[in-house]
Amino acid sequence: MRQISFPSKIVNLLAFMIITLMTISVPTCFADEPTFETLKKEAGSGMPYSQFLLGMAYVQGKGTKQDFEQAAQWLRKAADQGNMEAKFNLGVMYALGEGMNQDYKAAFEWYLKAAEQGHVEAQYNVGIMYYEGQGIRQDYKEAAKWLSRTIISMREKKK
Repeated sequence: MRQISFPSKIVNLLAFMIITLMTISVPTCFADEPTFETLKKEAGSGMPYSQFLLGMAYVQGKGTKQDFEQAAQWLRKAADQGNMEAKFNLGVMYALGEGMNQDYKAAFEWYLKAAEQGHVEAQYNVGIMYYEGQGIRQDYKEAAKWLSRTIISMREKKK
């Protein structure tokens, strides 16, 4: 089987573009969401989606001052309850070092958790991290598996 090789600079550029353009994913219905104070109450009562939205409000500075540390705390609460968007965004925050020390291993772990739930951007990031050996041992077979999964997931979304 012939192995295809991409120049590292191209792969890095693609990864950076994906991380930059698709990183902190904002729900499309954000404009219709409750106020910051309502989110804070709902999140405090343990509602995972509200915890996710509150974390994103802190990331974006919507209704409050931008605070990555608070964002990470609320996203972790939502992620611990299974919210895949929160898992993905925690991966982004670890990868970029926002609100915490930059940690590619932790970024990979959060991306993988979201990817296993079907999060397309997380699947892509897992593939790229395997390809580059970033946060995980370099493994071209795993990279190909996850990048293929990304394509399949994108096709399924279009249906």
